[in-house]
Amino acid sequence: MRSRSLVGVGLLVVALLSPAFAEAPGWVLYTHADKLMSVRFPGKPIESNQDGASQYGKVHLKVATFIDGDRRSRGWRAVW
Repeated sequence: MRSRSLVGVGLLVVALLSPAFAEAPGWVLYTHADKLMSVRFPGKPIESNQDGASQYGKVHLKVATFIDGDRRSRGWRAVW
């Protein structure tokens, strides 16, 4: 009975400490070529440029998007 208790405690300790020793996913620092923005993403983002109209005139959007399955991270900067 005592050996079962020790095994149970050992497994509990391993389960509690394993996240502390797991390698954290690296975040990538994305800096736009024009130095308009810097954003950290969980991976390499996809860059795109979009043009549109606003009440103040033409607007140009610089967008960086990272997609991982159902999750999406996005950083953007508007230039008038």
